[in-house]
Amino acid sequence: MCDCQKLKKGVQLFRVNSPKSKFKELKNVGPDYKNFLGKRKVWQCKKCNQLFAYMVIPYKDEEEFVVRAENNQWKDWDWIHLSNIADSVRWNGLDSKKLW
Repeated sequence: MCDCQKLKKGVQLFRVNSPKSKFKELKNVGPDYKNFLGKRKVWQCKKCNQLFAYMVIPYKDEEEFVVRAENNQWKDWDWIHLSNIADSVRWNGLDSKKLW
């Protein structure tokens, strides 16, 4: 089992130590301003090749998230659904430990 399983369905990026050493960027999908997504990228775990959606969502500040992809066809991803997952794992101020 890969260590990226620790991220479960997704996390805010600050919870990942050295993300560039753990993920590689496969595709810059570009922003979707209409749906409040400043950046969208397809990332891949360097160890197991699991795909993740990287996104920046503007709350009070811009916040970065990685969300586990539900399939390997990034062109079919529902970015609204992925952003809802990101919102559900948003830091609540109680715990700032690194997960991976």
